[in-house]
Amino acid sequence: MKKKQFYIIIVSILLAITLLLSSCNGDSGGKQAQRIEVLSGSFKIDYAIDEQLDLSNAYINVQYWDGSIEKKQITADMVSGFDTGLTNSEAQLTISYRGALVNLFYTVGKNQTAIFTYSRLLMRKEGKYLILSLNNLEEHDFGIYAAEFTLTLPKEEMYASFEALGKDCAIAKEEITDAVKILWYNSNATPLKKGADIVKVKLNNADGESVQVKSINISDGVETIRLPSKTIKL
Repeated sequence: MKKKQFYIIIVSILLAITLLLSSCNGDSGGKQAQRIEVLSGSFKIDYAIDEQLDLSNAYINVQYWDGSIEKKQITADMVSGFDTGLTNSEAQLTISYRGALVNLFYTVGKNQTAIFTYSRLLMRKEGKYLILSLNNLEEHDFGIYAAEFTLTLPKEEMYASFEALGKDCAIAKEEITDAVKILWYNSNATPLKKGADIVKVKLNNADGESVQVKSINISDGVETIRLPSKTIKL
């Protein structure tokens, strides 16, 4: 039963990625934006530790080079630099759309109660490689069959190669604008029950750049849990 649920989850995630790519490719005819601004009061700027990004009422006004103006809802793929892993009274994120960007300050842990998460995705540098791992699984008896995340590539000349870590583990990837979507899973449907390294990334032309892992989801075959985004400077 677990194995069947596992493969249903894998197929569902891959279909979601395909639909997202289709919607992005068909949006607004590809016009480039001259400038964008966040609609006043629409973006949540106070967050608790480990709280997820809230874009339910977040909008930007987009001014295109042809003079037209459009109101757009902000989506997760437009946001980089968001991280609620540590208390921060002056955290900064970037919103980008069609070649234009705007920076926005937000707070983490200010008069907010921390949100509980089973695990966190951690990143560390080892030479030319970036190692991604999950921690604290053994403390909560939560076995992971699959993990999905998006790795941002802030420069056009940056590119990455990926290697799945762990016995019988594999990855599937989809390249999108300025990022790569990764799906890590165990091909034998054996759950990961202890904190461990899951993916090795080799980034080229990335010295001095900050990369972010966002839209992180882990699944035990029944429940899917969203994890906080992480950012690291190379």
